[in-house]
Amino acid sequence: MSVQEEIPKINNELERARHDLNETLIRINRKVERTEEEFSPNHIVKRRPLLASCCAAVMGFAIGSRAERSLATGLLIGASLGYVLASASRETHGK
Repeated sequence: MSVQEEIPKINNELERARHDLNETLIRINRKVERTEEEFSPNHIVKRRPLLASCCAAVMGFAIGSRAERSLATGLLIGASLGYVLASASRETHGK
């Protein structure tokens, strides 16, 4: 096969690869948009208002307390945020 015969074949392969890449990027962008929406604070508050208000109360207490900041305060905040994200994730994935 000569070089002149291979050029159209290579161009076709390149176009298919570009098309596949474009489709993959579109799918990734859609998934990112859905994930952003699912984990947005507004979505979590609308879906789980009691959980969100309890988490806000715990965080407000931990941040607003005049006592010396300790490791327990940081752990309390981290645990609250982790619980909210885990609850939102479970609800989203139906588990």
